[in-house]
Amino acid sequence: MIALARRSVHRLGWLARRLDWVSAAIAGVAAQDRGAAPLDELARAAVNAALQSGSRRGVTASALPMTSAPPQLPCARLWRHVYEELLVNALRHARSTVELRVEVDRGEARIVIEDDGPGISEARARDPFAVAADGGLGLWLARQLAVAAGGDLRLEPRSGGARVVAVCPLSSIPTDTALP
Repeated sequence: MIALARRSVHRLGWLARRLDWVSAAIAGVAAQDRGAAPLDELARAAVNAALQSGSRRGVTASALPMTSAPPQLPCARLWRHVYEELLVNALRHARSTVELRVEVDRGEARIVIEDDGPGISEARARDPFAVAADGGLGLWLARQLAVAAGGDLRLEPRSGGARVVAVCPLSSIPTDTALP
């Protein structure tokens, strides 16, 4: 009972932070988020935070180590929240495994999050009313934050689960943060 109460309190705190970031993104705080951080640190921190707030029994999450030196990611606070949101969502829907890996190529970072759950279509993930009917707005909110930080969020085909890719340009910090 006490463990359930602790998880509930932690989850409420996580939800409050999530709402703060969405309202901040709408207000244009991404242009003010000039902080950069190493991408591998952001990934590890997001995995740890997601495991604390969204893990189910029997579901494991891991961040695969980078094979090259980690780049600095602009708008670090916003991107960490995007990764955390995606990981919590993946943990909620996975049967047993969630994996995060980082790919860096041609001036952009691709954070790939895969799970072995039921998957979701790109069209459904873009529609906040459709995903809300299923009990969550996680992918839609993560996309709004990614766009506000100058990047994008994509779902890629995968058999046996979902593959969500957050794409972040490494050289630019957004000046116009209008949400789609």
